[in-house]
Amino acid sequence: MSKTAVKENTELQKKLEKLIELGKRKGYITYDDIDRTFPPGESEEVDGNLDLVYETLEKNKIEIRDTTDFANMEEELKSYLSEGPEIFDSTEPKDLIKMYLRDIGKIRLLTPSEERRLAQRAQMGDKKAKEELIISNLRLVVSMAKRYLGKGLSFLDLIQEGSLGLIKAVEKFDWSKGYKFSTYATWWIRQAITRAIADQARTIRV
Repeated sequence: MSKTAVKENTELQKKLEKLIELGKRKGYITYDDIDRTFPPGESEEVDGNLDLVYETLEKNKIEIRDTTDFANMEEELKSYLSEGPEIFDSTEPKDLIKMYLRDIGKIRLLTPSEERRLAQRAQMGDKKAKEELIISNLRLVVSMAKRYLGKGLSFLDLIQEGSLGLIKAVEKFDWSKGYKFSTYATWWIRQAITRAIADQARTIRV
């Protein structure tokens, strides 16, 4: 193992220990806690080790609490449509975005068993199953995107970046680990969005 690899592995271990300590103190951790420990745009080592993060927390009996309110996403989408220009950049195609929001609002959320079956098929290379998993979770992307408005990217850019994160989640998800896909996808969506914001900020500084 190279010195660089050893150093990266040591850094990862230190961050995991920090996360475990926090989780034991609070009794749980949130995705915000993970983001603070592995800041997007500054650290990419977690990308290839997300399962290790999950497994380490599970081994230490630390719950990951997802603060995303999946049950109220439909109402949330309706509120976006009625908010008007407040959530849109002045240069964005508002009508097109509103049409997109209406369309994804019509998509039925998957049940846990449906999610599991699709994830099994997706892992075996079923493209249709992958597409269905992605489409069924697009409202999650919109929900995440709304939280990062005013941080340097337009609403449309945030949705696009979040969608890339969702696609990555579908590619990496291992249903046999027992994680709920929508919860697992939340991490990748947040990572994609926050990393894009960090990249944009660096570009502006340069």
